[in-house]
Amino acid sequence: MNLSQSGAAVFVGQISFGTELLKDMHLGKFRAASWPLCLILLANVLSSSPAAATVVRFETSLGNIDIRLFDTATPITAQNFLNYIEANRYDGTFIHRSVPGFIIQGGGYFYNTITNQAPHIDTFDEILNEPGISNIRGTLAMAKLGGDPDSATSEWFPNLSHNTANLDNQNGGFTVFAAVLGNGLVVSDAIAALPRFDIDGPRMMDGSGDTFNNVPLRNGSGLANRLVFINDVYVLDNPAGDFNLDGVVNQADLAIWQADYGRLRFVGGDFNDDKEIDGSDLAIFQTGYGKFNTQAGPLAKYTDGDTDGDGDVDGRDFLSWQRGAGGTTDVAADGDGDARINGRDFLLWQRSFGQTTPLPTIIAVPEPTAICLLAC
Repeated sequence: MNLSQSGAAVFVGQISFGTELLKDMHLGKFRAASWPLCLILLANVLSSSPAAATVVRFETSLGNIDIRLFDTATPITAQNFLNYIEANRYDGTFIHRSVPGFIIQGGGYFYNTITNQAPHIDTFDEILNEPGISNIRGTLAMAKLGGDPDSATSEWFPNLSHNTANLDNQNGGFTVFAAVLGNGLVVSDAIAALPRFDIDGPRMMDGSGDTFNNVPLRNGSGLANRLVFINDVYVLDNPAGDFNLDGVVNQADLAIWQADYGRLRFVGGDFNDDKEIDGSDLAIFQTGYGKFNTQAGPLAKYTDGDTDGDGDVDGRDFLSWQRGAGGTTDVAADGDGDARINGRDFLLWQRSFGQTTPLPTIIAVPEPTAICLLAC
């Protein structure tokens, strides 16, 4: 699977498209008996002041997706992403590629019904690659040009499966810069479950026609009512220690940190999507073991116990589960965005304890010009 971008534009029927694409991508819980004493000692030992990670919300046509950026682990990529948000360049874009069980991709194009065109958004300079965090289910990574590790600009994709074997090393490795929170994966999976359509026609000699051949569409009349839009993208103003995003920093957030302290694992094995890699996932593996035949018959999915995406459930998948056993894939308590849950995250909770999210200022926001809802 190769990630690439192109400069082609082609009119097919009622819509024209242009310039960047992600081509076919052949692409034991720690518990302490005396937490209060432990936390007091921890606060005295850790004297540095960690920076809070950024939480971002996508408002999509199918619901909200919240993500926590790895600001500390991938500072260049995280800041680049925030630059696009601050410039409002993601508002009004749409999900232009869907590969169920693999990825959905956005951050590239907006649709204008007046001109029947879907031009690419304006991009900033390409950024340096920052690989290192594995492309497991629920993480977000940057798309880039094939054969050029340092070519990412605006486009991103949530990993819908455990894509480590494929994406962690290809093209210098794909930079994971964030992870989905809460029920965001439910929304992502719902987008991937939509029927897909080729809306830019067959591939042409100049390479055009490849950009929009797997576009998820909702029921409705006209593309303006069928595309999955990213209506708004913005940073949430929650306090740093508000790990459950309920608007207040309290003991419930501390409980999340306590449960996940030292247990964050970027490996496969959470087959039932409960953020825990445990015996229930092993049971799923055991049910699927040897059941699938890649030569003839249905291929296994990640949720069947296939961690490496080879279509069957075998000993390699067990080893992946074994490496993650006892861990969590939940990044909620990674308050400083370093892809770890440790004492620095406790300090963020401690320093923001009792804080609440300020009430938002109500302002009128005009509809983006990319979504002029006219008949098409």
